[in-house]
Amino acid sequence: MASANATYDAAEREARFHEAVKHIAEQAYWVPVQKYTQNFMMSNDLVYVQPEDGMPRLFMARWKE
Repeated sequence: MASANATYDAAEREARFHEAVKHIAEQAYWVPVQKYTQNFMMSNDLVYVQPEDGMPRLFMARWKE
């Protein structure tokens, strides 16, 4: 990737990026496609059940009545 970014020749850049993508596809067994924050809320007065998929849905939080 660095060597592809180091040249302005379009054909050379294409060839170097092609090699980089080929190497990544052959070697990468797992690659994250997105990330999200893990939020922690702590209070005895808070009602919030974390969804099983781990996605933070803070709009579901509410205070005990």
